[in-house]
Amino acid sequence: ALMEVLDPAQNHAFRDTYLEVDYDLSKVFFIATANDVEGIPHTLYDRLEVIDVTGYTLDEKVKIALRHLLPRTVAESGLTRQQVRIGAPVIRAIVKGYTREAGVRELERALRRILRKVARRHLQEGLALPVTVSEADLVRYLGEPYFVESGLRTRRVVGESLGLAYTSDGGEVLTVEATIAKGRGELLLTGQLGEIMQESASAAWGYILAHIESDPLLRPFARRSPYSSGRKGLQLSNYDVRVHVPEGAVPKDGPSAGLALAAALLSAVSGVPLKPRVALTGEITLSGRILRVGGLKEKCVAAARNGVKTVVLPEENRATVRELPAELVKKLDFVFVRHFTEALEHVVAVPPQAATPKA
Repeated sequence: ALMEVLDPAQNHAFRDTYLEVDYDLSKVFFIATANDVEGIPHTLYDRLEVIDVTGYTLDEKVKIALRHLLPRTVAESGLTRQQVRIGAPVIRAIVKGYTREAGVRELERALRRILRKVARRHLQEGLALPVTVSEADLVRYLGEPYFVESGLRTRRVVGESLGLAYTSDGGEVLTVEATIAKGRGELLLTGQLGEIMQESASAAWGYILAHIESDPLLRPFARRSPYSSGRKGLQLSNYDVRVHVPEGAVPKDGPSAGLALAAALLSAVSGVPLKPRVALTGEITLSGRILRVGGLKEKCVAAARNGVKTVVLPEENRATVRELPAELVKKLDFVFVRHFTEALEHVVAVPPQAATPKA
């Protein structure tokens, strides 16, 4: 029925089977919203004109809260703006510790909870007004923070890179871990990775294996590898390569982690560490080309929130970066690459030629 309503070829005579009456809906302008278009059936999606609305930055959420959400929620609680004071630092703390969303719905709910409890304390306990809500008061009103930033590594690590993901709740920074251990020559993927992300990991490993000994820019990594045996090259038939993306209970999918996966795999097989606080996003092909990705604003918001300093991304996304908010661009250094080898100098902590020789 919904497809008949939205189809301009049919909705001039839409029949309501309950009332048994025909309606002319051809001049009705329908607006539908969704957090994730992946769940929309193709036949329905084909009848929609899609407008992508990006998520809000932290500064934008604070301004929306102060100008719109706070006045409305204060009035709903029976209080006035003069009786309850909630400043920008408190709203920032709420956004960081109690919400994970592209919009402001959870933020508005959190403000309502605070104001309801202030109003109840005033009536039941005689709480004197006006009241200023501080960051220290949030535990009393909202409980312990749901989200605590664990912090990124500040030291270089072998086999560990940072990727950026886009979800219906906004952006996330993913840690990609790769290790090599005795086994049967298999590529093992864990961390509840979706089918597309598994294919991306396979493509990344396929690129590394095919080019690490033939590409002049990658050959030094092969020479440094503890799994290299001189003229025979890499000997991995008795080793398993395991890739894990932590927070295994959270599903992850999409091709944009290919660049981060390739960096972690190259580091693991060569023993060369990667720089900390450098995040990578981009789809990788079997020839090493880095392709355009989506959801860049949300990814960069997550990168800045988690303390990332440098973002390596596809050259094809250069125009997208120009459209990002100025306050977001100031927090990050952007490196644009067309091929995986162009990212090496920005990701590798120690050039393979300068690494300590193998024993």
